[in-house]
Amino acid sequence: MSRVCEICGKGKMPGCTVSFSNRKANRQYEVNLQSTTVEIDGKLKKVKACTKCKKTLAKYAKWLKTSQNFKACFFYLMYTLLLFNKKLKKKRN
Repeated sequence: MSRVCEICGKGKMPGCTVSFSNRKANRQYEVNLQSTTVEIDGKLKKVKACTKCKKTLAKYAKWLKTSQNFKACFFYLMYTLLLFNKKLKKKRN
């Protein structure tokens, strides 16, 4: 199974290891993926998400529970996730 976040699509990133003598060797940085349960259309589903997405979802889930206007908060959450995905796609291109 590939090591890609199912929410934002973040995957391997190229980089370099730098030794004490300042020699550079190419390497791949892996994403810190965690398996989490997410409620999608009223059903619980296991998803592999990066820690940044997991933290964001937890923050907004807490905010949604305490908020009075549930519908507005939900649409705000979806809007921010869409913006987050667009920023990541621009960085990769």
